[in-house]
Amino acid sequence: MIVKCKDILTLPVFKKMKVAAGVAGLHRPVRWVHMAEVIDDVRGIVDWVHGGELLFITGIGLKGNFQTLAELIEKISAKNLAGLVIFIGPYISEIPVEIKVLADKLKFPVFELPWEVPLVDATHSICNYIIKQEKEQKLVNNLVENILFHDFDSPGALIEHAATYGYDLTKNYMIAIIDLDNFAFFLKQHNIKNETKIIAIKTRFQETIQQVLCKYFNKILFMSASDSVIVLIPLEGLDKEAIRKILAETGEDIKQNLKGLTASIGVGSEYSKITDLKQSFKEAEQVLKALKCTRSFDSTSFYEDLGVYMLLLEIKDFGILKKFYFRMLGNLISHDRINKSTLVKTLELFLSENSSAIKTAERLFIHRNTLSYRLKKIEKICNCNLESAQDCFDLRMAFYIKNILSENFL
Repeated sequence: MIVKCKDILTLPVFKKMKVAAGVAGLHRPVRWVHMAEVIDDVRGIVDWVHGGELLFITGIGLKGNFQTLAELIEKISAKNLAGLVIFIGPYISEIPVEIKVLADKLKFPVFELPWEVPLVDATHSICNYIIKQEKEQKLVNNLVENILFHDFDSPGALIEHAATYGYDLTKNYMIAIIDLDNFAFFLKQHNIKNETKIIAIKTRFQETIQQVLCKYFNKILFMSASDSVIVLIPLEGLDKEAIRKILAETGEDIKQNLKGLTASIGVGSEYSKITDLKQSFKEAEQVLKALKCTRSFDSTSFYEDLGVYMLLLEIKDFGILKKFYFRMLGNLISHDRINKSTLVKTLELFLSENSSAIKTAERLFIHRNTLSYRLKKIEKICNCNLESAQDCFDLRMAFYIKNILSENFL
């Protein structure tokens, strides 16, 4: 499980530690600890950390130069460290107001720890806690796998097992799948082949998700799967619009923390029984398929938002879809290919603008008369009437199918 800065405060060895500033960042994840004995080279410290560490300093080497401390906080905040613990004693007797204001601005936690607290006890306690939480996360992964991917005879036993770790599976849940968009292409584009670097990106992706969700949920079940993170979202006290906002925030943070990457989020329906969560997971997968078909990357969508795709994606026989698609648009596609024209695009825009000739002409940057000529030609080639609601519905359906086939075959 993710360890956050605020969790560290609950450990017995830190009962005298105080949050001096940066309270808004207490949800930052702590991956490990790092000690900087002498602060005379900020760059040297920053080069030794990777991100996620909780940094401990005594102030040796500062010599009252709090400008260096301010520079350190700016640098380690930018490198996504968890926070800074300052031993209050002979080298730093108190944290200046300017430093507190800076930490609050950056939402970067700064803690005051009395000098008499042994450093070895402090770091040992955190490391043990992190290891314990990592073990729990492995157990949680197994729990989520059992819920979503395996058949189980006794839901009651699963509910009791989850309760031992503080998870209430008697609540209503919905499944969200947060999937990195075109991750393989991103790796190829940036020539990233090193497995360690790839794992680091995925770890950052997972931590970003947890960092946002932990602001709204005390405990939440999730697991990683390939380029995705699967989340069991509890609905108690939150409506779907609130969930939508939380997931939108998650997507924005992913863009900020993983430069050049975005994520699409598919959300299944709400269910009250854990035996039905497999269905919510399948629905979330269908949502992601629809987002890919429509090239709607970097977005969040719920199963109930799918519209006609809810039906079309249930058709497993692509032969049926192909047959309908080519029956409706085959002649027009052939005409465009032979004559190097764009009548398919014209028709698609016309239908997407609810058959508005004015809006379609504006989008195509052509005169109304030119559009009228094209539409008459389309009617002749497709043997249809664009004033007929039924014909327009069939043609729209063909374009929906085109999106599905394009993702798989075309």
